[in-house]
Amino acid sequence: MKLFIFTFMVIPVLGFSQAKNVSRVNPLPDEIGQYYKNLNFVNSISTPSERVQITKYFDTNDVPSEFKTKRLIRTSNTLKEIDLKVIKIEPVMPNAFDVPSPTSPHLYNILEWYKSEETIAVKLKIYQLGTSNNLTLINMYSEGKDTLSEQEVINSYSLSPIRLELHVWILKNNQWFKNKVNKVLLNK
Repeated sequence: MKLFIFTFMVIPVLGFSQAKNVSRVNPLPDEIGQYYKNLNFVNSISTPSERVQITKYFDTNDVPSEFKTKRLIRTSNTLKEIDLKVIKIEPVMPNAFDVPSPTSPHLYNILEWYKSEETIAVKLKIYQLGTSNNLTLINMYSEGKDTLSEQEVINSYSLSPIRLELHVWILKNNQWFKNKVNKVLLNK
């Protein structure tokens, strides 16, 4: 039943004319998988306020010394990679960069994906990391410990999903770009 609902929801959202043109992509293109790994990595090793401050210096070389640590330089570089994969096809959007939420760190767990011609829809389960878990992961990274995968973090900290989202990816010039606007699915 859930797949049935999802199929009919995906088709109008992506503009597909017939359900028979929608197929499961196997495997998910590497650059899309890497985008979510980068997003989870950045959300795990930096605080929301650090990410907001870092994005203020994307277009300048005048970065304050407190943001020149190994961890925050890596965060900045990864945020830039994330931003390069997002296509701003909507009319004027309020923020300049598509960076992880400034209010709360989230983890993104890919559930399934479907493809139709030059579009892929990725259904994700979103988990709220929480401030104390975020700080623990930052400390682990700062101490040189291995970063955990999103599934290891979800299991280790017993995180519960807070929502489902649908992200749309578009193929342009043989590269995948994520539509900046995410669709929040109301029915879990």
